[in-house]
Amino acid sequence: MLSKDDVGFISICLSSLAAIFGVVACRRSTKVASSIGRTIDELSRKDIEIDISKEFIEKAAKKHVERKIDLMMPSVKNDAIQAAKSAFKAVIESEINSQYADTKGEVKRALKERIGHIDISDIKREVVEDAKEEAEAKFKDQLDDVLDSFNGRLEDVGKIYSSIAKKFESK
Repeated sequence: MLSKDDVGFISICLSSLAAIFGVVACRRSTKVASSIGRTIDELSRKDIEIDISKEFIEKAAKKHVERKIDLMMPSVKNDAIQAAKSAFKAVIESEINSQYADTKGEVKRALKERIGHIDISDIKREVVEDAKEEAEAKFKDQLDDVLDSFNGRLEDVGKIYSSIAKKFESK
């Protein structure tokens, strides 16, 4: 959010840009008027008598100045817009940088505080419990495999003894 100081600064920048625009427009119109004056002076030196009314000359000069101003207006307008954009960008970047530094400090402080409140013994106990459960599950799977293998071999041994017993009975 922009503070009142920032808004004031931006207003001053825009006012300065408007003043610069006025000076530039004035200079350009002065150049145009002087070039018209020079042209008229050159014509008057050639000993040509032309009867042109002052009103006509003033109208023509005024139209010429207006055309020149209309031609230059987009570039002056673009210059003013670019200057305003640059000023806004600088103010915004400055505000973001200052807010970043403030926020960074607050985040660091909050993290340190939260980390300081963590009870390591609870975490150790949870890790040990999880490790026990994992080891128990693996060991149980392996014991189940051993039990299945033992039962299979026990059946085979039972068949062998049964076969031997049948042999002895048949004799």
